[in-house]
Amino acid sequence: MRDLLPQGLGRYTALVTPSEDSVGWASQYTGTLSKDSLEVSAHIYFGHDAARGLQWHPHATGLDSGCLYGGELSAIVLEEGLEPKLVQVKANRVHQRPSASHPMEYSDTREESWRKGLTVISHALLLVLTIIYSGYSVSRWKKSRLQ
Repeated sequence: MRDLLPQGLGRYTALVTPSEDSVGWASQYTGTLSKDSLEVSAHIYFGHDAARGLQWHPHATGLDSGCLYGGELSAIVLEEGLEPKLVQVKANRVHQRPSASHPMEYSDTREESWRKGLTVISHALLLVLTIIYSGYSVSRWKKSRLQ
């Protein structure tokens, strides 16, 4: 579910397929999660919505910037006491045939795309772990990759 269809009075119907009148769920999220009389304030970081690209809402951030389709791989670095920081790495190629909302060239076989996709994921995990666990700065990481 990525879309909501407004029903009035703050009520929505969840949609699997977007419609002309639907809106992205993140734009309507109020920052409060409730269950069994327990309320928690939470900012949500999410992916799997490449058609909308990066999304910046008061209580939700969409990080899918279409890396699989040749865009960028995006991550948020969260450090206690600091503002969240966006980090992006450009895809080295188109890894999978995009949908109609992301028209790009495609030439790899499914097997090649799968292998290359795993490589991109491995590099992304390495980048995130490096930043989080070693305190490496992004600029220092980029310089080390250029040498």
